[in-house]
Amino acid sequence: MPQNINFEKIKFPDKKFLHKTKNENVHIYNVHRILPRILEEDIFENHIIPNLNHGEREFIQKYYSKHTLRDNYEQLYILRSIPYIIPAYDFENIFINSVNSSEDYNFILGLYKKSADSNSYILSKNISTSEELRILKILFGRILLVTDTEQALLSEILEKFNLIDKENIFFSNMHVDPGHDYFFEHQLDHVPGIMLIETARQMFTACAHIYGKAPESGVSFTLNSLKISFSEYIWLSLPTKIELKMNKISYTEKGYWYNCACTVTFFQEFREKAAAEISGTIIRTESLENMIIKKHLKEAVKFNTPSGLKNISYIYDILNKDCHISKIIDISLKHILVEFNGSISFNNSKFFEFKVELEDIYTVHGECTLRSYQIIDNRCFAMFHIDQINPIDRNNLIEIIKGLAHIRERRGIL
Repeated sequence: MPQNINFEKIKFPDKKFLHKTKNENVHIYNVHRILPRILEEDIFENHIIPNLNHGEREFIQKYYSKHTLRDNYEQLYILRSIPYIIPAYDFENIFINSVNSSEDYNFILGLYKKSADSNSYILSKNISTSEELRILKILFGRILLVTDTEQALLSEILEKFNLIDKENIFFSNMHVDPGHDYFFEHQLDHVPGIMLIETARQMFTACAHIYGKAPESGVSFTLNSLKISFSEYIWLSLPTKIELKMNKISYTEKGYWYNCACTVTFFQEFREKAAAEISGTIIRTESLENMIIKKHLKEAVKFNTPSGLKNISYIYDILNKDCHISKIIDISLKHILVEFNGSISFNNSKFFEFKVELEDIYTVHGECTLRSYQIIDNRCFAMFHIDQINPIDRNNLIEIIKGLAHIRERRGIL
């Protein structure tokens, strides 16, 4: 991680919203909702301004200025980004000097309509990010009138007010560290596609937590589908802007996002360069684990460990002070699924210590919790959640997982 990247100063989202623990694995910053281009006079002057501190008032008034629409004399506060109103003389001069093709000509006139009094051109509809970037490129060169950092700060202020209509369209900048050990293990001149996929996932989870109000803990994100297309390379030395547009949102009874689908688009050099279609479900971790456990237990009945494979687990019942010998059916960083020798009863015990051995090479000690226990076809199976192991045992657990897979592969166990 470069020394000049300050995770406190730059507006990186909290790592917990991305399900990450290391700063170097955070790939987005300046996450914010699309800004309203127009705010009604009453809302701005009587609801927003009185509820801001002095610094916030000065800041927002730099970017929202008061205009009178000539047709109906309505007064509105308009964002100083893409001009909402352009005097007819200025517009026609810009047009003569900037528009070089009939395609650009039709595009601009499809967005800006001449007002009835003929003295100005008015932006006729809400526009997307790609349209905004194209307008900037055609009419105004390559200068953003409101930077991404400023947009993020404005969005944070306006997010507090429920009177403002809010669209479920969100933006961020992409943080690319060419020194990242995984994504740049060999020399590249562009952002690798796998990094864009992870960044799209981070954008989805961040928005689901920050704006979709998904709980910070107790829920898991399951990816249902992901389809990504790359139209051009994204270069390392140019800034990359990300847009996430929610296409479908289902809400839980508690009001947070549940079943979602979105489009994540990557922009660079004022052009769309990659886009991902993502759908996913936010589900309670307990419900997800129960689904996993049921599937594992169902599959375990079909599995027979061949003789000669030394994979032994000792489950020590803390409450009843009894030790049960079993064999490993499946093991991961979170769970252990075991089959016991003979019938067994845990007498309402929940907390256990465990010891796992594989081929007399690796041993793991730790603490676990009983999650599910069933007798199926006179075979006794139990699923335990791994609660605590020390770093050395965690490394041994990783080796056991890899070793068990390789041993089974060599012996043709599918």
